[in-house]
Amino acid sequence: MAESLLREQRDVTAVFCMNDKMAGGVYDYLHERGIRVGEDISVAGFDNQIFAAYCSPPITTMAIDLYEIGARGAQILIEKLQASEGEKKEPVLEEKIPGRLIERGSVKRIAQ
Repeated sequence: MAESLLREQRDVTAVFCMNDKMAGGVYDYLHERGIRVGEDISVAGFDNQIFAAYCSPPITTMAIDLYEIGARGAQILIEKLQASEGEKKEPVLEEKIPGRLIERGSVKRIAQ
């Protein structure tokens, strides 16, 4: 997909990936073409995998708290299962668990 994106969009300054493994794939594609991550183009991942800190340059990413996401999901499910018919609550449509931006060398600032 990196090839398609960069071929069709000439003015791409950054690629945001769904996870750090995909960002690693974008790194490979860019490296093969002599495009420097963090200098010629920015790349960001999502999920803060351990290897992201060891890439060159390290991948800027979002850290997500998988433990908290799972614990909160289980808590909601248990509450639903334990509620009696008269206690039925409105369904949980959205639950926010904050992430944390991990700024590393794969993203550069561009002049405004």
